[in-house]
Amino acid sequence: MASARNDAKFSLKGPAELAASLIHHYRQDLERLYPEKTMTAKEVGKHIKDYALLNRVVNLLKHPSETQTDPLLNKRDQIFEAMVVNAFPHDNRPYMYSHMRIVIHLNSGVFRDLLDVVTNVLNGWGSFLIANNQIKKEEARFYRYTGDDFLTSEQASLIPDPRVTFTPGKEFNLALLPRGYNFKTRSFDPLPFHSK
Repeated sequence: MASARNDAKFSLKGPAELAASLIHHYRQDLERLYPEKTMTAKEVGKHIKDYALLNRVVNLLKHPSETQTDPLLNKRDQIFEAMVVNAFPHDNRPYMYSHMRIVIHLNSGVFRDLLDVVTNVLNGWGSFLIANNQIKKEEARFYRYTGDDFLTSEQASLIPDPRVTFTPGKEFNLALLPRGYNFKTRSFDPLPFHSK
C-alpha cells in the first residue's frame, strides 16, 4: 500500500460507516425475541460469518481513541478509504481499473473490503432468520460480493474511473492499493508501488 498527497474530498466513508452500523446493530432489534444473553455480539459472532469483525469495526469507528489489543484490529486508522487498482495480466499488455473502497487492514496483514464484510453479515442474518423460523426461505434475499471477481478487458473498460472532487486548500492522504490478479489462486496479490 502507498499513499499520495493532494487536495480532495471523498464521499464514500460516511455512507459506508452508516450501512455497517445499521447491519451490525440489527442484533439489538432481535434481542427481545430471544432469551437473555443469547443475542450478545459474542454469541452472534459464533453463528454469522464476519460478525465479530464488523462488531470490531463499528466499535472502533464509534470510539476512535480506543487502542485495545484485539486479534482482528487494534486501531481506527486500520480502517480507511483507499483507491484500489486492480491489474490483470494479458499477453504483453496488462489492463486495469480503479475504484474506491473502505479497506480494513487486519492485524494479520490481510486487506478486506468493508463491503465484503457487510455482505457476509447481511447474508448471515438472512440464514439466521430462516433457521429460527422468523421468515420463509423464499422471503430472504441473499447477495454476492463481486469486488474481487476476475474481469475481462471489455468488462474492466466499462467501470468508470473513481470520482474524486478536488477542493483547493484541503489536504488529505490518498491510500493506493495496487493488486495483480493471480490466475492460479483466482485472487489478487499485492503489487509493489513506485512513485517519484
